[in-house]
Amino acid sequence: MNKKIRKTLFSEVVKEWLTTMKYNIEKSTYLGYESIVKNIIIPYFEKKKIYIEDITTSDLQKFYFSELDRGINVSTLKKRHIIIKPVLDYAIYVLKLRIDNPAIYIKFPKSKKFMHEILEPETLKFLLEKEKNNQIEMGIFLGGIYGLRRSEIIGLKWSSIDLVKNIFLVKDTVLRIKINGKLQIIERNYGKTDSSYRNFPIIPEFKNLLIRIKAKQDEDLKKKCYKKKYLEYIYRDGFGELVKPGYLSRKFKQILSKYNVKEVRFHDLRHTCATFLYQMGIPMKDIQNWLGHSSISTTMNIYTHLNFENKKLIGEKIDLLFKK
Repeated sequence: MNKKIRKTLFSEVVKEWLTTMKYNIEKSTYLGYESIVKNIIIPYFEKKKIYIEDITTSDLQKFYFSELDRGINVSTLKKRHIIIKPVLDYAIYVLKLRIDNPAIYIKFPKSKKFMHEILEPETLKFLLEKEKNNQIEMGIFLGGIYGLRRSEIIGLKWSSIDLVKNIFLVKDTVLRIKINGKLQIIERNYGKTDSSYRNFPIIPEFKNLLIRIKAKQDEDLKKKCYKKKYLEYIYRDGFGELVKPGYLSRKFKQILSKYNVKEVRFHDLRHTCATFLYQMGIPMKDIQNWLGHSSISTTMNIYTHLNFENKKLIGEKIDLLFKK
């Protein structure tokens, strides 16, 4: 009598893989994976009752098509794939399956190329002047002048500032991630080998801003209601609460509308910074280091956009020939 081989549901393997990843990746990355696995991948495959031994490229392709039908874009879809492919690698290794990973044959639709918007230097200066001494000022300054990410701006600590040597270090980030339906603050530190771990010179304008912020915080500390949980962080509101990442995006959008400035994302301040550096003749490798990109290709993607800006200038000069 042949012994019946017990098959394993793909959804069960996904759960097992997620458990193994808990202490092998950054907490913020794990929480992002956990959310996708529990809310999207497991519900779909549990319903389909697909076994790991039988799963095919077609099964995976149907899942991805169902996500596209729900309105998910290709970029987000690839984040699902970043989970599913290693799950299958794990299953093949642990269960000793004699199959190729079906995820390697997946074909994704071409995503639309996103064109970054930037602000002109005069516009950035205008916004900084108009919002001087307002809470959003530091966010605009660090985003547009230093090209810091939103999480890096909020994660900046007083201990990373040296006003004597005029240097500051970017090594901490703050994210807000939904865990079990509730938004929670997640702190992360860059390792010294991380490309995002970098130091910057404190230019006079930034030094002045920091001195103003410190003076205001010293005054705010006298309030009885002032919270002292986040004293190590620079970006706090008038009551001691850490400024939330979403605030930067919302408030930035509001002030652009207020001053009738074209709408760009807060993240586009990074691209604005990259554009300034490029137009000043800074080498691409130095721009990569300034922005904290892990690879030069990421920086070069911005370079493509910058080339187009140059082409527009050439086109305008050619057009002048016909107007003489």
